[in-house]
Amino acid sequence: MEAINLFDFTSHQRFLEAVFKSRRAKNPNYSMRKFSSDLGFSSPRYASVIINGSHKISDNSLEKICTSLKLKGKKKEYFYILVQIANCKEEEKPALLKKALGINHSLSGLVLDDSLGYYLENSACRHITLLVQIFGEEFIAEPLWIARHLRSDVPLEQISRALNYLIKYNFIKKVDGAYINSQNNIVTKDEIPSHSIKKAQVDLLKEANDALKFSLEEREYGNISVPLAKDILPQLKEKLKKNRDELKMWINNRNKEVSEGNKSKTGFLAISINFQMYPITKSKS
Repeated sequence: MEAINLFDFTSHQRFLEAVFKSRRAKNPNYSMRKFSSDLGFSSPRYASVIINGSHKISDNSLEKICTSLKLKGKKKEYFYILVQIANCKEEEKPALLKKALGINHSLSGLVLDDSLGYYLENSACRHITLLVQIFGEEFIAEPLWIARHLRSDVPLEQISRALNYLIKYNFIKKVDGAYINSQNNIVTKDEIPSHSIKKAQVDLLKEANDALKFSLEEREYGNISVPLAKDILPQLKEKLKKNRDELKMWINNRNKEVSEGNKSKTGFLAISINFQMYPITKSKS
């Protein structure tokens, strides 16, 4: 597991949980009891109750944790603020977030609320469900961590809203300490409102434009422009949908074969495959 960066987090609980997982990944026998001891506490359950939020951290305990994890200077100050945010009243939160922003500039643009949006209106939901599949136990439900693992520049506010939505409405859920997709991958269906289709298409075009800076080995482009009788337009749309479903099934089967045979030498990555059809001439009157 990669090195844990405190500044990827907006929650001290998620940070400590990630540190524990990182240590356990290196040593499968590493326990929460041992983690409590390493943090400087005699109680074997101390780390657990901090992570699940059932115990507030005292100043003395904070000092012990920072010493154990070698959090100094700005990191120590930022960790203290995260603990304060978790324990403060709602009206005190904006001032603390502003203080945190003064240390961790990556927080700029992040909105920590539970505002909802139609989940297909932004690409962040698709990205998050794919990251859950790729990273498994290493996935961290933090907007800053997610943004760092995406190639496209998705706004933190969009990631935060998408993450809240996916968790609240059970698209992703935590099982045995790891997030999993509790429903199928998010795909577009016919009943999506036209404004959502338009916004999703704009997002995809922006992603495709951003991808032009990557090598041809990582992307593919093909296009055909043909005359089409209007009467067969519905049939063409059905054929495109069928091809899309067949391609998804083929990818799933190949992924399963590679995973079961331990043949993957380079791991997995998330890709976007776009099917678009649109007219390029005006209708003949």
